[in-house]
Amino acid sequence: MTLGELFTRHGSDKESHHGYAATYERLLGPVRATLPAMLEIGIARSASLRAWRDWFTVADIWAIDNAAEILHEPRWHCFRADSRVRAETDAVLGDMKFGFICEDGGHRLDEQQETWENLKERLTPGGVYVVEDIQGDGGLWWFEERDFTVVDLRPLRGHGDDILAVWTRPT
Repeated sequence: MTLGELFTRHGSDKESHHGYAATYERLLGPVRATLPAMLEIGIARSASLRAWRDWFTVADIWAIDNAAEILHEPRWHCFRADSRVRAETDAVLGDMKFGFICEDGGHRLDEQQETWENLKERLTPGGVYVVEDIQGDGGLWWFEERDFTVVDLRPLRGHGDDILAVWTRPT
């Protein structure tokens, strides 16, 4: 199954609403069978966690959210914490590093910035950090100044927040 089919099957808006699957498959396809661990910020109904679990063949799926119900399933490590607060993330993540971090938590620019500043060192060299659902053009300069690649998918689905920012940690 494609990642887009898995997002749809599990009820995630990552494909049906935003059209992110093709970008993720391009970025992460080469490590699909070897990625040891990923982190998603924002759990919501856990639909994307189920899709990631089914798509990545061996990866442990870590997730934090400051409000969602914390679920436990095989290969999942879900915790309640504020992704912007280092003391909270350190308490639940320990010394974990990740080959992929998906930031789908707070959708305000300041929340996305603070989360990246807090978690960027947890990304392994060559790892990929993706910020989802960026609201319009107003803050794109911030991402571009930090060597993020902006992927604007608004023409595909017509939603104002169909923007990803992708950062690869230097090796």
